[in-house]
Amino acid sequence: MAAPGPTSPPAGAPQTGARTPSPGSVAEPGPEERLGRVSLWLASAVAGAAFCGALLLWWRHGATVFFDALSAGIGACM
Repeated sequence: MAAPGPTSPPAGAPQTGARTPSPGSVAEPGPEERLGRVSLWLASAVAGAAFCGALLLWWRHGATVFFDALSAGIGACM
């Protein structure tokens, strides 16, 4: 006996909203996916800018600026 194949939902069942692209086509991303991608790119750009700023400060002032910031932060906590 063969296993039953996929069945379609009953006539009154609500649609799930999932889009299934046909073979050989590319589905357009939805608004949630697009927002997620934009947020990821924005967070990556901010992190990259902060890293470049840290490298610039290290190149210009050496370890002094970082140790001063660290000691000031520890002093503020105490």
